[in-house]
Amino acid sequence: MNCPTKDQILDAAKSSKEAHKAITKLFPEVFQPTIKAGEMYSWGTSSDGCSGLVIRYNDKYLFVNFLLGRVYLHDIDLKTTKDDLNNLLSECYLTILKCKKGGLTGPYKFRSWLTKPRRY
Repeated sequence: MNCPTKDQILDAAKSSKEAHKAITKLFPEVFQPTIKAGEMYSWGTSSDGCSGLVIRYNDKYLFVNFLLGRVYLHDIDLKTTKDDLNNLLSECYLTILKCKKGGLTGPYKFRSWLTKPRRY
């Protein structure tokens, strides 16, 4: 049996409510929401906060250290989920990421970047 693609799984889930419920249990990662600009994720127990902010840059996302402004990851696809982001970070060999333990927590909303600027 071939592995179904994400699109095939989503098409099968549309056939009925029962199918959607069963497929959601079998493939929960397919139904995860994608990351959005302005979301902040945390990990670890380090005193530097160990948090990153998702920023949209052209047709990709950047994942930037919230306190230092250092770019952790660049050229992140717009369809990336939280688990995908966690996997990308675990593959990253930056010394600043040594505090990363376990999974990401969040997303937390960084509201000042999500709202429109006020006009005075």
